[in-house]
Amino acid sequence: MGCHKVLLIEAEPAIRRVLEEGLEDEGLEFCSARTLDIARKLLDAECTPAVVVLDFSFPLDETAELLARLHTEPRLKDVPILVTSTLPEAQQLHADLVLPMPFDLDRFLRSVKTLAERTAREQAAAR
Repeated sequence: MGCHKVLLIEAEPAIRRVLEEGLEDEGLEFCSARTLDIARKLLDAECTPAVVVLDFSFPLDETAELLARLHTEPRLKDVPILVTSTLPEAQQLHADLVLPMPFDLDRFLRSVKTLAERTAREQAAAR
């Protein structure tokens, strides 16, 4: 299982497809997970993405568990998290950026690219 620049975790098939097409058009490597279980399996495969995009429509306890892992596991703790949500509660999550839905695809893509570039700069500085 290869490691990709963006881990996209989105439950809604139509939204996932649009975001995947946008990422592909921008030339960004990505892998998609339609469930948190699939996302966990991708992370268990030792994949360290440059950015995690998380749809905040999954059950809160499962989302909190995944976020806790992302914030505490040494190889994942510096990976930026972009949360997409229709819920105002998402602003309370410990994410680098929260995009309220609906959002403009261009804004989403700019945000992902900015976070990925930040990760690349931080990794280069750490070498």
